[in-house]
Amino acid sequence: MASGADGKVLLLGEGPVDFVLEKRREFAPERLAVRREGIAWTRQVVGDDLLDAAGPRGEDEDAIGERDRLVDMVGNEQEGLPLNGELTRLGARFLRATQTAPFYRLYALAGGPPARPGLVRSPDGARIDLETWALPRSRFGDFIEGVPQPLGIGTVTLATDETVKGFICEPAGLDGARDVTEYGGWRNYLAARAA
Repeated sequence: MASGADGKVLLLGEGPVDFVLEKRREFAPERLAVRREGIAWTRQVVGDDLLDAAGPRGEDEDAIGERDRLVDMVGNEQEGLPLNGELTRLGARFLRATQTAPFYRLYALAGGPPARPGLVRSPDGARIDLETWALPRSRFGDFIEGVPQPLGIGTVTLATDETVKGFICEPAGLDGARDVTEYGGWRNYLAARAA
C-alpha cells in the first residue's frame, strides 16, 4: 500500500486490477470513493471496515461490478411489490425490466398470503416479464437463506440469451398451482386479479 500527498491510496489486491481510494471532501469523512476500471464506486466506512453494499454510483449506475451478482426477480420482490424491501435492505439495486427466453411457464402457487409465483422451464413456454437486480455478492447468502420451498435459486435464461441466477420452482410445488403464463408476468397477473 502506498500513499501520496494528494490523499490517494493505491491498494494492490488479488489479480491484475488496482484500486485507487480517495477521500472525497464533498462527502462526509466516513465515505470514500473507489475507482476501478473507470467505474465509480462509493463505499461506506464503518469503524475499520469498508462495506460494499452501496454499489456503483453515478454514470455507471447500470454497471454490474465484480462485487455484485446479477439476479432476476420474477415475483413479489420486484420494484413496488410487497417483498421488494427484502432485496433493498441487502443493498440490491434495480438494473432493468426484461424478459426470460421463450421457454418458461409461470404459476401462481397454492398457499399464501402473499400469493407467490413459480417459474418453471418448459418446452412449451413463453417469455415472462422480470427484473434484473445487482446484489452485492457478500449478501447473496443472506438472500437465498430466506427462499422458502418449493422455490429455489437456479439459472434463468433471459431473452438476450444471458443467464442469471434467480427464482425457480421445484416441480412438486406445482400441486394445486394455477398456470398464469398467459399474463406474461407476475405484475400483470396481480393487476388482473385485483381488477
